[in-house]
Amino acid sequence: MAKQQATTPTKNNNAVVMSADMSVVPDYIDTNSGRGNENVGGELQIPRLKQLQKASNEVDKHHPDFVKGAEEGDWFDTVQKKSLGQSIRVVSVNFQLNFVVWKNRAVGGSAQKLGEFSTAEEANGAVAAQDQQDFEKDGVKIPYWTVSKSHKHLVLAFDKDDNLLPTPYIMDFSGSKITPSNNWNTKISALAGDRFASVWEIKSNYVTKGENGWYNIDAEGPKGWLAENHYKVAEELYASTKEF
Repeated sequence: MAKQQATTPTKNNNAVVMSADMSVVPDYIDTNSGRGNENVGGELQIPRLKQLQKASNEVDKHHPDFVKGAEEGDWFDTVQKKSLGQSIRVVSVNFQLNFVVWKNRAVGGSAQKLGEFSTAEEANGAVAAQDQQDFEKDGVKIPYWTVSKSHKHLVLAFDKDDNLLPTPYIMDFSGSKITPSNNWNTKISALAGDRFASVWEIKSNYVTKGENGWYNIDAEGPKGWLAENHYKVAEELYASTKEF
């Protein structure tokens, strides 16, 4: 951000402000200081990079959450509400294996997430503590809750011009995405140095099974070593977000 010399403050919406242009920082503000934010840390919301599918609200023109320009297969910033295209370069800074408990789709109604757990035992324990009972449908016993494995990659991402985007992201992979996520982890682990030392390209890959089709992921690379200045950013992110 550019610096601006102080001028006479003006009144705006009952607050004394120098300028409403937040892209210009007054010279009396220390941009290297973060006083007051010391205890925020893990309370910041890390946006997710969501892979849009045919059933995603963001591509449904009749849904309130529709986003103009969003298409199936796009990587979508869930906070900024914008698409970043079907291919994006990232650095996987950290990884977590979780077990997520969802209401079974066969039950009907809206989606319901019970929680995320570090182990399958914890997830199954949470299910056992619930009041909802399993039920039968056409003679088949159906559980009210289901436990699914989930991979969470904490990543730094780059735009199409290879400029580092200002915020980290979480990429969640489950179901059919677990296998390519495992393959990505294997390739990362085979390299020397820290997990976040290499750059990868994550592409949306359309797959079919019978009459069904959806977008899966393909991790191409490594595309190269991370530049030193970005490596330091990744180091700081890793140190500040051991859990995410």
